[in-house]
Amino acid sequence: MSRIMRLGAAVLGLLVLLPAPALADPPVPTNYRSTVVDVPAGIEARIVGGDSFLVVEVPRGTIVEVPGY
Repeated sequence: MSRIMRLGAAVLGLLVLLPAPALADPPVPTNYRSTVVDVPAGIEARIVGGDSFLVVEVPRGTIVEVPGY
């Protein structure tokens, strides 16, 4: 019986010590409207998720700065 209690305590201890996922509001569309204005050749940029995300695809090794976003 004590072996079962020790196992149960160990499992409970692990559950308490494991990190929980962050609780945050999911991204949702807002009243804003984002527009991609200027994109250099070889780079692809688009707004997805209604207005929740900016996706920028660039060649490997390219550094991208998005001012004001």
